[in-house]
Amino acid sequence: MQFKNTDELKAALRGHIGTTQYHRNGFCLPHTDGVADLIEIASCHWWISDMSVVARMKPKVRAHNFQVWKLVVKGGKATSYIEDGNDNLLYKQSYSMTDFPEGEFSVWVEGGIIILPSEH
Repeated sequence: MQFKNTDELKAALRGHIGTTQYHRNGFCLPHTDGVADLIEIASCHWWISDMSVVARMKPKVRAHNFQVWKLVVKGGKATSYIEDGNDNLLYKQSYSMTDFPEGEFSVWVEGGIIILPSEH
């Protein structure tokens, strides 16, 4: 499924308000049904995997039980941010190309589990 922007993607995931199980694949941290759907419908395993590795390996990031992962896409390029929930930047990574929808999209990490904000 192709989305024009992150608003369309968010609308497609709006129904996720909890989870029935935790998923684990590849390098990804455990994640909810909503994040599993995000990975599938937006083909963004690459982003979740990259940020999962950072969350495990960077002590500055790992020290935070709560994290906000943001992906900002403009013109086919992306920048990913990990913040502490208080707008303090913990990590930043740029991607020279992506087919992720334009706009900003966020997931949260609570206690080592990746969730959609609506699943909190």
